[in-house]
Amino acid sequence: MLDRIDVLNSEIVSSAEASLRNYVDIKTQLHENRYNMQESKDELSQAILDLDTNTKILENRNQEIEKSLKAQADFGAKGQLTPDSINQIVTIPDPFSEKIVHLVAKYNALEDCMACVKKGYEKDAVDLTDFLKQVR
Repeated sequence: MLDRIDVLNSEIVSSAEASLRNYVDIKTQLHENRYNMQESKDELSQAILDLDTNTKILENRNQEIEKSLKAQADFGAKGQLTPDSINQIVTIPDPFSEKIVHLVAKYNALEDCMACVKKGYEKDAVDLTDFLKQVR
């Protein structure tokens, strides 16, 4: 009888130990899953912040484009360039580009002046001495 009790006791202890190991494994897996879920949640939160930032950037860029399109439409309706309308249409991205734009404008202004002096000389409105002074 005692042998039978020892066998049953051993079976019960073995079963309890197996159940306990199973519960420990399950709890370990739950903690790992909780950690993985928290990590995924943090990554998702960061992705949402990135999307919000990119959305704001795109909205701002869209407003700039709409403003530019409106300026171009206004220019098309008026049909004439003014310093204000050209400044709304053309934007200069950096200081070097701005310097190049100013140098090209200065060069073109000099070319226009030279053309006017040449026309004046051709129509005898400017004599040769004055023409040569202006050209040099």
